[in-house]
Amino acid sequence: MNTNALQILEEIGIQLDNGQFPCVHNGGIVMPSKAAISYNALGKEKSDAERQAKTRSTAGSRKRTARRQGASRRCREARDASPLINAKVRKNYLRDLKRVTKAYPAIKVWDTPTGLWLRAPAMPVQHSNREVTFLIFLPYPEGLPLKAWAFWSSIMGYTWIGPRHTNAPDGSICAFEPGDHSWQQGDKIVRLLDIFCVWAVRHLHLEKIGRWPGYQAVPHPYERLMEVQDNEYCGCDNAGRRYADCCKQDDLALGHESLRHDFEAKYGHSKVVPKVIKNFVEGSGPLPVICYPSF
Repeated sequence: MNTNALQILEEIGIQLDNGQFPCVHNGGIVMPSKAAISYNALGKEKSDAERQAKTRSTAGSRKRTARRQGASRRCREARDASPLINAKVRKNYLRDLKRVTKAYPAIKVWDTPTGLWLRAPAMPVQHSNREVTFLIFLPYPEGLPLKAWAFWSSIMGYTWIGPRHTNAPDGSICAFEPGDHSWQQGDKIVRLLDIFCVWAVRHLHLEKIGRWPGYQAVPHPYERLMEVQDNEYCGCDNAGRRYADCCKQDDLALGHESLRHDFEAKYGHSKVVPKVIKNFVEGSGPLPVICYPSF
């Protein structure tokens, strides 16, 4: 990574630590924000986003309120063996595709009876030579969660982006907490892709600079001990404190082995991307079929 890319990455990290969300430009390019958008504006995000959509710049930048990154969790179980298709959700997604292809010109779309598949390449940090490929499934049935995976892509192949802030056991993206209303079923697809691009930038920041920038949700003590750095935000409900100054000593006192057993009982031993997902991304398999709760 050259000096320019590293400088951009460092500035984005500083802004995320300060509660500012970066701008996302067409093609998924993430750049530092010129305007401070603090965590205090969380409740205004929807109206702010609608206002910005009307005054979007010619560069195609989109500003969002900063959010806590979601913690690992199991895939949500299906509530019904044959959930009903929500025609309104499908209509909203299909109607949104014109805007999606303008913001992410290289995207590919498959409309299936049960949901919309998207394959979206992006270059989130300029001058970094790091392209990411997102594979996303947006289900039409009411109440089912989206599924998405991310891979660094190059001439050498595809490398899964994880394990931090991904779900167990399938390694899917966990870029926000469902309860914080960052994105909900039927919302704008570009908004979701923008969130995922910033999530990928956070991973690149972790790789190159050595820490996860910005607030994050990591409720289980074992996961905090194994993944969260002392100088990162803790991940508990007490937002705004670094891990070393917040929960670390209490987590250590609970005992590593007992925490590990509890974590593995709840979330499993590992995160593995399903073979059908990896094969499709690599071009060696058919379009996957999602069966909730698992493949």
